[in-house]
Amino acid sequence: MERAAISSEQTVLDQHIHETYGNFLSVCEEHNRTLSSFVRREFEKYLE
Repeated sequence: MERAAISSEQTVLDQHIHETYGNFLSVCEEHNRTLSSFVRREFEKYLE
C-alpha cells in the first residue's frame, strides 16, 4: 500500500511553523536565547 506524497505546504505543522516562527525568534531574543546557526538555517530553508 503506497501513501500519496503530501506537500509540506499542506500540513497543519507546516502552517503553524510559517505562522509562528518569527514570533518564536522574537521571544527567544527577549529572553536572551538563540537558536544555533545550523537550526536557524535549516528552518529558514524549510520555510522558503
